[in-house]
Amino acid sequence: MPLFRTYLPILLALFLCLLPKPALADQQLPYFEEIPCDIFNLSEIAPFAAASQDVVCGYLVVPENRSDPGSNPIRLGVMVIKSGRDNPGVPLVLTQGGPGGSGIDLFGSLLNYAADTGEILREDRDLIVLEQRGTQFSEPFLACTEALDAELDHLEEDLPIEEEVRLQREAYRECRQRMEQEGIDLPAYNSYENADDIADLAEALGYEKINFYGVSYGSQLGQHLMSRHPDILEAVVLDGVVALDINPNQKIPWSISRSLRALFDACRNDPGCNRHYPNLEEIYFETIEALNKNPGIVNITDPDSGDEYHSVFNGDDLSYLTTQLLYSSEAIPLLPKMIYDARKGEFKIPRKILPVLVFDRTFADGMYMTVMCAEDYDFETKELDGSGAYPSVLEEQQIGNELVLDICRDFGVPELGPEADRLVESSIPTLLLSGYFDPVTPPVYAEQVAGALERAYSYTFPAYGHGALLTGDCSARIIRDFLKNPLQEPDTGCIAETSQVSFYSPGNTLMSPGATALADLLDSELRRLMAGGQAPDIILRILAALILPVQLLAVLVVFPVVWAVSWLVLRIRKQTGEESGLARLAPWFGALNAAVAFLFALFVLIQTGFQLMGAGEMQSLVGVSRSFIWIYTLPWVIAALAVVLTVISVVSWTRRYWGLARRIYFSFTALAALLFVLTMAAAGMFGVLFS
Repeated sequence: MPLFRTYLPILLALFLCLLPKPALADQQLPYFEEIPCDIFNLSEIAPFAAASQDVVCGYLVVPENRSDPGSNPIRLGVMVIKSGRDNPGVPLVLTQGGPGGSGIDLFGSLLNYAADTGEILREDRDLIVLEQRGTQFSEPFLACTEALDAELDHLEEDLPIEEEVRLQREAYRECRQRMEQEGIDLPAYNSYENADDIADLAEALGYEKINFYGVSYGSQLGQHLMSRHPDILEAVVLDGVVALDINPNQKIPWSISRSLRALFDACRNDPGCNRHYPNLEEIYFETIEALNKNPGIVNITDPDSGDEYHSVFNGDDLSYLTTQLLYSSEAIPLLPKMIYDARKGEFKIPRKILPVLVFDRTFADGMYMTVMCAEDYDFETKELDGSGAYPSVLEEQQIGNELVLDICRDFGVPELGPEADRLVESSIPTLLLSGYFDPVTPPVYAEQVAGALERAYSYTFPAYGHGALLTGDCSARIIRDFLKNPLQEPDTGCIAETSQVSFYSPGNTLMSPGATALADLLDSELRRLMAGGQAPDIILRILAALILPVQLLAVLVVFPVVWAVSWLVLRIRKQTGEESGLARLAPWFGALNAAVAFLFALFVLIQTGFQLMGAGEMQSLVGVSRSFIWIYTLPWVIAALAVVLTVISVVSWTRRYWGLARRIYFSFTALAALLFVLTMAAAGMFGVLFS
């Protein structure tokens, strides 16, 4: 796994590629040129975007290096999501973190018709998403493909850490050489030029004032903007706040350890979590040690190439993945389950999440290096803050930070100097948002920044990780209220509604294989399809797995109709005779069995839809809400009715109920009912009720 990516949030959509680029016009810089939004792959980033949304896409064209009169122009992607109002207020510019994350890739999700956050934010103002210089939808895109290639070449090997470090440093050295040969001015990709780009954006779009939102590194960028271009800012929102006078990379052993302790304490204080996952702290570190001695294997598929890998998963990988998931507020409830599963050698959660991280081709790691090397990697490994850090966390970060320091020596970009590390003193109204579980920018950093500002409102979300905006709609409502009147404290009552993590455990989640059987099958085949699999082959595999239960269900559902038609024909022919009580009840039992079986299949499909559509957030990775448990009383009802039908079938032959044809048909239906019960048993559906 990459050793330095402890500073980027998990991205929402990760399977995009660069597209052809139009030629630059000979105009005075800066300027904005409009382009079709298809160039930014918005149909993939926001597949559920409402067709009526008014979106403008384009490039902001700026100098690569403003200190060099002969500098080449570069293009930065811009997406403007128009407000529904005729006279919108001061626009809100949104920037991503990383550094190196794609703003359009992240905030494009605001276009989806079900995205309440997007609707709330653009109620009374346009939203402007800026793709920072060097990131995915800007030109050039500073991605070090050499590093990913080196990782994939050895993904199925358990390399010594020294060898992994050597390969990564060599790959980044090759990346730097390639980018320099392409004429890229690496020192120009820093926070100062980045902040000046935002001022140029306002000028090119004709705005005298803007509001600014930045998450993670975007909060760091926002503070530089406040220093360099205060006159264009009406208000500022900093989310997942970096304090300029605190080096987050130097403090990372402490901040990760603090976040882990918050996780362990939260589980210990949650009755359900503590009952199902006791002694989580001890189990976590024991599992890391055990997996480093005897690694597991996680089968993952590259969604772009379709290549499958039997990836080695050791203790360091578990530590890396846990840290990454602490960034995500939605993923935190998964962690106790993931840790306990890993202890048992089960890796269902890593199998579903690792492809998003390992095969990420949206991240500009070259830009990450130029920005970080110029601003935050001005220390030695021995200066890492290990106070209160877990020994294993400190050791991992010593290795990872030493690698980045070596890469910085190879890149050779100049440092910005001490001025870049000074806290901003400003009267610009500023809203600061933090997550309690944040492993890289804990709430204390926001308090540090707020202390130097005249008009600052700082709030912590007790159950959140890194970045509040795209988690629920509470933060969006707070931002909306703040921007309406930046001189007045916003309404933050909704924070109390998100005060506690609800960990996923058997107490609130159906995790039995029977509850997830159909979802797991369809999820696996959908992943094959996304990885380039042939749709006809995938459909055939799904049909092959479902053909027997579907056929049996069809036999049961058709029974009442066939029986009623045959009875009606006999009645017309006056061939019906007096039937005993059991014979009269038989078709009613058959009809009841058909109705219950059909309803069970329907409810399972609805439940599966909830899982595959991500309802219940990350819960769908491990199961489905226990509120669906009533569905799994139905297999027992179906089984009881199948037994009744079988008994009636046997009796019908001994007592010669009906005619021969109807006896054969009823017996055939009873057999189908029994086989349907067996298919449910094979899928584990009878055990769900007791899980």
